[in-house]
Amino acid sequence: PTLFLSGENNTFVAAGVIGGGLIAAFTFCISVVTVPMLMDRPVDVVTAMRTSMAAVRKNWQAMSLWAALIVMFVGLGILTYYIGLLITMPLIGHATWHAYRDLVPID
Repeated sequence: PTLFLSGENNTFVAAGVIGGGLIAAFTFCISVVTVPMLMDRPVDVVTAMRTSMAAVRKNWQAMSLWAALIVMFVGLGILTYYIGLLITMPLIGHATWHAYRDLVPID
């Protein structure tokens, strides 16, 4: 409560939120289609990560919405004392698989 509600540490809180957001955005960019691609095709990790970054770069609006939805679904799952994650995590995984299939062309 002292850190967040006192109003004395706004710069520190803002730096933490911005820094965490940048780390989360980078992690999302390198992993959004990496795991499904590694499961689906015989490629190395670097190729899968490059493909993921290219997919995010090409479809940044849709990927930004997808990242926001993931944050919302996970947040709702946590607010329900993690019981909601039993529903949201399989749905996120299933939707991620379909997003991968739509974003990455079949060779």
